[in-house]
Amino acid sequence: MSEKKNGGEATATDLRTKLENEVKALKTTCKDAAFFDSQIDRILSLKGQIDTKPVRLIIEESDVIKEYKGDTFYIAITNRGALFHVHGGYNVFVENRNDNSLYYALEDMVDTCLDNTKLTEKERQDFEVDMQAKLHILLCPTWAFTNPEPTYDIATAVIRTLRTFYDKVMSESLQDEDFKKNDIFENAAISAERIGEAIRKEKEEGNA
Repeated sequence: MSEKKNGGEATATDLRTKLENEVKALKTTCKDAAFFDSQIDRILSLKGQIDTKPVRLIIEESDVIKEYKGDTFYIAITNRGALFHVHGGYNVFVENRNDNSLYYALEDMVDTCLDNTKLTEKERQDFEVDMQAKLHILLCPTWAFTNPEPTYDIATAVIRTLRTFYDKVMSESLQDEDFKKNDIFENAAISAERIGEAIRKEKEEGNA
């Protein structure tokens, strides 16, 4: 049970002070100070191990590098990765794996949101459109669990767009290799194929 202070949670400093005072009070009753110190350290270590519970993800406030709090969403860039949170909804956490990852998209969103006061009116309009597009993509998991129809529509539109892009690229004359663009396209194509396969399976199961 956590300690309370003036009707609220006690701070870590308050609890540490209380612990030190309790230890000092016990120490005055022990004749061998060295033995007491070793025993109390052992007891506290065992107690800490008992209280420790396995967890999947912990982000401490000190790990947050920069953040943006919008009206409906929140993004935090941390030492371990990026956290996207929808108010009243869900969290998405991604690690910094490569320069094409969602991590960099979220970091770019934070930087753009923090700097949007410096944008011109035209840049602000472009920013709003770009931000809404990225948010719609990030909100797809929520839609998928509430109504599959918009998810199918979005997935179909994505596949159609990628196919159009693919046809355009294939019809253009050869250019110097751009490995970064190639990597982006390859990742998008793989994702589109997976989405298409998932849709086909879902519809087959629904018709079964």
